[in-house]
Amino acid sequence: MNKPAAVVLALLLAGAAGGYGYYYFNIKDISSRSSAADSKRVFASSVESISAHSDSSGRIQRYGGEIEPQTTWSVARESDQEIAKTYVKVGDEVKVGTKLFTYDRTSIENSLEQKNIDIEKKQIDLASEKKALEDDKRNLNTVKTAEERTELTISIAQQENSIKSDEFDIKQKLIERDKIENNLKNTDVYSEMEGIVRSIAIGSGSSSDSDTYITIMAEGDFRVKAKLNEQNVSEVAVGDKMLVYSRTNTEKVWTGTVTEMDTSSADTENQNSNYYYGGNTDSALSSTNYAFYVTLSESDGLLLGEHVYLEKDDGQLEKRDGIWLDAAYLQSQDDAWYVWAESSRHSLEQRFVTLGEYDSLLDRYEITQGLSMEDYISYPMEYMKEGMAVTRVDYGVMEDDTEA
Repeated sequence: MNKPAAVVLALLLAGAAGGYGYYYFNIKDISSRSSAADSKRVFASSVESISAHSDSSGRIQRYGGEIEPQTTWSVARESDQEIAKTYVKVGDEVKVGTKLFTYDRTSIENSLEQKNIDIEKKQIDLASEKKALEDDKRNLNTVKTAEERTELTISIAQQENSIKSDEFDIKQKLIERDKIENNLKNTDVYSEMEGIVRSIAIGSGSSSDSDTYITIMAEGDFRVKAKLNEQNVSEVAVGDKMLVYSRTNTEKVWTGTVTEMDTSSADTENQNSNYYYGGNTDSALSSTNYAFYVTLSESDGLLLGEHVYLEKDDGQLEKRDGIWLDAAYLQSQDDAWYVWAESSRHSLEQRFVTLGEYDSLLDRYEITQGLSMEDYISYPMEYMKEGMAVTRVDYGVMEDDTEA
C-alpha cells in the first residue's frame, strides 16, 4: 500500500496549492469556512454523487477551443476595381447564385480605354524602333571606319533588345486588356456556396492589393479550433480522439478527432489557450501558440463562436461498475485505509475500506468493501475528528444548514 500513500500525499499537497476540480473546490471551500465558524461541524456528500461526478480535472491536460465552421469561402476583391453596390450584409443567408456585389462599370470602362491607349502608343513606338533598326542595318554597309562600324553594331544590338522588350510588354498589355474586357462582361459577383455571410470588409473602394471582401461560412458542420504552446505541442497529433466540453454545462460532452495540426504558423499573442483546473496558467499567457483542429462526430447543441474545453479521450468517461473514489479521499492508518464517513448517528467516523483496482489515468481507486452508494463521506481536512456533527451537502451545495 505504499503507492496509495504516496499518491494521497501528493494529491493533498496539490490540493493545498490549487485543488482537483469542481467538487474538491466546493467541498473544501465549504468545510474550510465552516471550520472557522464552527469547529464541530463537517460536510459530506453521498458516495453515489462523488463517484458519479469525480472527473479528470487537474490530472488530464485541457485546452481551450472555439467552435468555427468546417468550411469558409473568401470572395476576393479585384484591387484595380471599385465596388458599386453590395447586396448582402453580415448575417444574411445566401445560396449558390445569390448576387453578392457589383463592380463599378465606369471604372472598368475607363481602365479598358486607358489600356487601349497604352497598347496603341506602344505599338507606334515599336513600329518606329523597327524602322530605325532597318535603317541602321542598311547603313552598316556604308560606314567607312572600323570605329563607326563598332558603334553602329552596338546600337543595332541595343535596338533589337529594346524591340524584344517592347513586344513582350505589348503581349502583357493585351493579356491585361483581355482580363479587363472579361471583367466588363462579369461585373456581378455571385455566391458559389450556401452559407451565412460572416464578414464584409470595411469600405467598397479599390485597394492597392487584392484582398478578401466577403467571407461566407457553411452552416451546420462545425469544427473546433484549439491551441497548443511550445511546451505541449508534441502531446497532440493528427488522429487523436478528443473530448469537447461545454464551458457553461460540464455535463455536455462531444467527441471528435484531430484532423489538422498547424505548426508552421506561430501565434505569439498574449492569450491563455491552455486550461488546468487548480493550476497556474500564467506562463501560457506569453508563450508561442500553435493551432490544431478537431472534426466533431456531431455538433448538435453547439453554437458558432462558442468557447469550449478539450482533452484527449483516454477513456475517462467510460462508466464503471462499483464505487470509485479519487485517491485524495483516502487516509492511511497502520497500513489500512479509511475515509471520513457519516455514522448511523449522523456523526463523523473513520470508516475503514478495502481497495480494489487502481485507475492511474484518473487517480481513482475501486472500493470493494466498507462503503455503499448510500453512504455519505467528507473530503479529509486537518481539523476533522470522530464525533463531529455532519451536515449533508449535494455535490458541494449545502442541503441543510442545521446540525444533525
